Amino acid sequence: MANGEDTRETKTESAPGNRRRAGLVIGVAAIVLVVGGVLFWRYSAVRVATDDAQIDGHITPLAARVSGTVQEVHAQDNQFVSAGTLLVQIDPTDYKVALARAEAELAAATASAQGARTSVPMTSTTATGDVETAESDVASAAARLRMAQARVKETEAKATRATQDLERMKTLVAKDEVSRQEYDAAVMSAEAARAEHEGAVAQGRDAEAGVRGAQAKRTQAGTAPEQVAIMRSKAAGAEAQVAQARAMVERARLDLEHTSVKAPVSGVISKKTVEMGQIIQPGQPLRGTNYGSTWDFQPVTPSP
Repeated sequence: MANGEDTRETKTESAPGNRRRAGLVIGVAAIVLVVGGVLFWRYSAVRVATDDAQIDGHITPLAARVSGTVQEVHAQDNQFVSAGTLLVQIDPTDYKVALARAEAELAAATASAQGARTSVPMTSTTATGDVETAESDVASAAARLRMAQARVKETEAKATRATQDLERMKTLVAKDEVSRQEYDAAVMSAEAARAEHEGAVAQGRDAEAGVRGAQAKRTQAGTAPEQVAIMRSKAAGAEAQVAQARAMVERARLDLEHTSVKAPVSGVISKKTVEMGQIIQPGQPLRGTNYGSTWDFQPVTPSP
């Protein structure tokens, strides 16, 4: 009887202890599950590990904007990078040469435009001066022509008088009313008067030619407004070439900058498809091929 009572007492005493141990085990298991869940959530927040990331997350496709050979690759799948981090470096040699050429063309266009701008006022001033000079030359030529014409009339009159005097001398010398010496002098005077008149006529012709030449120059100088307009048009064309050359420089500079492919935002890289030495094309969708520069970029920030 005593042994049976002892056995019942032992079972009664051990039951509460078993319940306490079971409760402790359940509590520890719950804590482990909670901690594990938190750690899994934090791990999932910064790592792309599912096939449906494109559907569940905000994905930013990233592609090169210029073509060329890949020199360097600075990021791998599942790597977190900050915004502005260099991911891929494309060979920039050709783009540096293109930029230098564009800058040289801009310098040449700028110099041409400066020369054209300077030529406009110079042409205007020169044209105005040519017009004034031509007007003055016409006036001078006309004055010389009037003087020559007056000289022609004067010498014509003298030659006529000398000829008439010679005719009278012929009659007188035939009658021996004048000496032979006086007759010879009349002959020389008539010849001199004719020569003087011929010289005056020649000078008159030269004066007429001078007037025609001065008038032609005045007509040519009258095209000064058209010449100025042409120079202004050339200057405007040169300015347009400068603007075009400047745009080409900006384009070349942008192309050179685009040889450095950088992360647009902070995030985690997935599905990288670019390797060193590969040739890529701008904007080409290259995911899943053996070459290219396309990433799926999930912009998430790791928890502290």
